[in-house]
Amino acid sequence: MAPSHLNPAASATERAPLLRNLSPPIGLPGRPWSTSVLTFAARIFAALSVLWLLVDYWDWTQLPLNPLPTYSVAIIGMHYLGQNPALGFIFLFWDEPSNFLQGAGPAGISAAQHLRNSPATRYVHFNITIYESKPVLGGALAFHDVNGSSVFPKDDPMQIPIAAEDVAGTALVWNSALFTQDSEKVLRDKIEFIELGPKQIGYKTPMSTWVQLLWTYGNSVWRGNKLAQDGALQKAIVKVPLVPDVAKIFKSLGVLRPLRQRANDMLRGRSISERYTTDILEPQVQRAYGQGLNKVTGLTAMMAVAQEEFANAYQGENLIQRLRRIVHEIDVEVRTSTRVTGIKYVEIGEKHPAWLIRHESADGGGGNSSIEMFDGVIIAALDFDILLENGEKSVPNLVNYYDIDADAAQAAVREDDYYVPVHITFFTSDAKLSPWDDDEEVLFLEPQKAAGMRELTLVREVFNYQDNSTKAEYLYHVLSIRSVLEVLRSRANITWSYQTKIEKAYPVLSPLQRFPPFKMPWAKGFWWTSIIQRAGTSVDLNWLAGKVAAQGLINEVS
Repeated sequence: MAPSHLNPAASATERAPLLRNLSPPIGLPGRPWSTSVLTFAARIFAALSVLWLLVDYWDWTQLPLNPLPTYSVAIIGMHYLGQNPALGFIFLFWDEPSNFLQGAGPAGISAAQHLRNSPATRYVHFNITIYESKPVLGGALAFHDVNGSSVFPKDDPMQIPIAAEDVAGTALVWNSALFTQDSEKVLRDKIEFIELGPKQIGYKTPMSTWVQLLWTYGNSVWRGNKLAQDGALQKAIVKVPLVPDVAKIFKSLGVLRPLRQRANDMLRGRSISERYTTDILEPQVQRAYGQGLNKVTGLTAMMAVAQEEFANAYQGENLIQRLRRIVHEIDVEVRTSTRVTGIKYVEIGEKHPAWLIRHESADGGGGNSSIEMFDGVIIAALDFDILLENGEKSVPNLVNYYDIDADAAQAAVREDDYYVPVHITFFTSDAKLSPWDDDEEVLFLEPQKAAGMRELTLVREVFNYQDNSTKAEYLYHVLSIRSVLEVLRSRANITWSYQTKIEKAYPVLSPLQRFPPFKMPWAKGFWWTSIIQRAGTSVDLNWLAGKVAAQGLINEVS
């Protein structure tokens, strides 16, 4: 009689002890057990392969008969300053007709790279075109001369060109953790940051100064330091989900409450003295956002203090150069010196939505406008001059939509209240400025009484290589509410200067209890990243807004 483990008629009770005693596995008559196992595995593999092919075939059958549907994207830029260089317009183009994307600063480029690289676009190809009103890419802090070339101190190409970091601090990229993370994925590299020593940081606080601060302001010094820590959002922002809701975004960041508070109310709640607020925090907020503490949110104050704390503590990479490398890497067409003037929603055929986009040259040379048709729109700029139309229906302009609490008449008249301009001046002097020769950075308490200056900062020493001179000169930058070059000439021997005005440098950041959504409600396919400017502004917040809008458009297309 055959052993029970080879007897098909053996009961389960008879076979069970053999399994527990690790008996040889059951084989088939005339075939080694190892061959049976391999055959069984091969059949499983074949079955899984067939299943995979069926799933993949079904996936492809959901696509149009043509190859991957193609969407063209155009990006056109308007600009902000400080920690928030230029945004722009983002529009997507389909094959027939197309979609439209505007913006060549962080928000626009962020949207473009997300449309190109997101896993959600596996079966969609985007033809992306960047539209930028400036002659160069990169945003408000992409400094350039009248020919669109880089700006060099002393007009000497041997010098280090003026960069965004010369205004916002050497840690501009380090402060932008989300941008850093995404840019490393796109460019397939790793940024090496250098932590600067105390003598290399622009604003130094020696021990004697700390003692003086504690004597003057007491515990407010320590509480102010905690304010800076709470305003540093680098760790939280890389985890924020791409939800098209401003309140949910800032709730995820853990700062929704200070966003809805006035700065002065928040500071009183933290037991920070009025004297410390006036002497220390007020000029820091003025420097970072061009507005007084009595006008901004608690979150704005927190972010301004964090900017002051970390602006020059690290060094690594150049923001504008990195943005331009991303544009090159994702292979997009670039159209600079182009301004969008009008957007009109129409329906073609059987209620097929389309957008007519009117644009013209922005180089001041005049010329005729051009009109193109697209399927979707993402605006990534705080540009209230664009005319919106919706067939025969009246459409609230961008000001009405930006401030949902303002009535139409008020918004139309007071749109300038939604942004703050700034003058930026760079100059070289053959000597340090008196009476500030011992100070590398001066923040003015009362800009109106300081010839309109908010900040005066020594950037670096420069040498005149053209004359082979070994004598150092000093490169300064000034942020001001009006042009101050003539005032500076009366105080110093200025050997070279460069100045520019950014009309929409900083969005006004007053407290709000509710925010408009990123998606325009009156027509399909219209998104606006600048809604996030109602709450806060930085490179990372603008970068996040671009991704949110792009993801929203991807969801609509899908």
